[in-house]
Amino acid sequence: MEESMSEIPPKEPQEERIRLEERLRLEERLRLEFLLEERLRLEELLEERLEEERLVVFLKLRIIVFWFTALLVVCLTVLLVVCLAVL
Repeated sequence: MEESMSEIPPKEPQEERIRLEERLRLEERLRLEFLLEERLRLEELLEERLEEERLVVFLKLRIIVFWFTALLVVCLTVLLVVCLAVL
């Protein structure tokens, strides 16, 4: 009879263990929620950064096209003047 009594753990430690497990699950859930929110925030920042990079590339391409066009116009004008001078 004494042996069977000693095998059964008292209720208080078991209840304490259950509370501790619940607390750990809650902490884990809160940590995961925080990590999820942080990930979403970082994804938004990354998207903003990518949009800025796209804009910079687009503006650089426009500048290159502008200068190429200006150079082409100057070259064609010089060619036209030379051709008219020869005639």
